[in-house]
Amino acid sequence: MSTNPFDAFGPGGFDRNSTEPARGFEPIPPGKYPVVVRSTEVKQTKSGNGSYLWLEMEIFDGPMKGRKVFANLNLDNPNAQAVEIARRELSAILYAVELVNITHPDQLVNRWMYVSVRVKNDQNDVNGYYHPQDPVIIKYLTEQASKPAPTSQAAYAPPAAPAAAYAAPPAAAPVASAPAAYQPQTPPTAQPVYQPQAAPPVAAPPMSPPAQAAPSYVPPAAAPPAATPPVQPAPPAAPPAAVAAVAPPPAQTAGKPPWA
Repeated sequence: MSTNPFDAFGPGGFDRNSTEPARGFEPIPPGKYPVVVRSTEVKQTKSGNGSYLWLEMEIFDGPMKGRKVFANLNLDNPNAQAVEIARRELSAILYAVELVNITHPDQLVNRWMYVSVRVKNDQNDVNGYYHPQDPVIIKYLTEQASKPAPTSQAAYAPPAAPAAAYAAPPAAAPVASAPAAYQPQTPPTAQPVYQPQAAPPVAAPPMSPPAQAAPSYVPPAAAPPAATPPVQPAPPAAPPAAVAAVAPPPAQTAGKPPWA
């Protein structure tokens, strides 16, 4: 046995492309779904003073096909109210799958029915079991079939071209006003320094006038092109319209539900 814990990765290490990554599941939306019982098991409670029937059910039709939901029925529990609720739920299940009596939980495997699913504490919770011909299910399927199909997203219509960013230049450029007549600045007379027999100081030449500023407005060479809208991805395909009813699996053992 190797003592290196990283040997479990294999000789060349672990490559993520070698295995399908695990993905989490968000709760399925509340609603009524057709399910088939895939597995059952009687489990002990954590406290050890009772047991419950655990059901694993798989949705076999619709957008949530393949998702699983679970139920726990506290058939053996010190809490009498919990036992009463579990027995009523088991009775509803037997009516839904057309069984009158069972002696082992595996008799429920591969039986199908409708279940009502809600979201509780960010998890799915099964809170109802129905025969496919139950009036509750008939009404639900009818309402789903009568709902209008969602409309596709409207095609992108580009907006009208925006106005030019700059105003049109005036018909004629305004005539710049002539600056005031230039008056050369008389330099201050410096205090003469006595220099015997020196020539009188020469006056400094007048200063050159400042250059005339260019007109402040400079028309653009051309109007900037209109902005091109980004390419919008194609809208997603509309989901298929709801079916009026779910195609049932092969017929189950005959039974007489209370609504027949």
